[in-house]
Amino acid sequence: YEIVMWLEFRRVLFRSLRMPFALMTDGETLTPVGETRNLSSAGVYFTSNRQMSVGDPIEYSITFPKAPGAKAETFLRCVGVVVRQHSKSFAATIERYEFVRAPNAFA
Repeated sequence: YEIVMWLEFRRVLFRSLRMPFALMTDGETLTPVGETRNLSSAGVYFTSNRQMSVGDPIEYSITFPKAPGAKAETFLRCVGVVVRQHSKSFAATIERYEFVRAPNAFA
C-alpha cells in the first residue's frame, strides 16, 4: 500500500516555475523570502534562506507576472503544511488557495 501511494504521488505533474513568494504571519505579508522552484497540484518546492520545520503550518503568497494588458501582478495565496526541508529549500502542500488580484489590476 505504501508503494502505491508513492507511485501515485510521483505521477503528479509539476512545472518548473521561478516566482517570488512571501510568507504570511497573522495576516501580514512579510517581504519576499525566496522563490518557487516548481509547482504542482499537490504542492510547491521553494528555495529560501528561511528555515522551516516539517509539520509547520504555512501561509504563503506566490507572485505571478503581470498578464498582458494588466497593470498589476496576480497573487496565489495558499495555506499548507511543510512536508520536506533541506538546507536552503523546503516543500509545502497546497491545502487551500485563492487567486488575488491587486485592486484596479485591469483598470
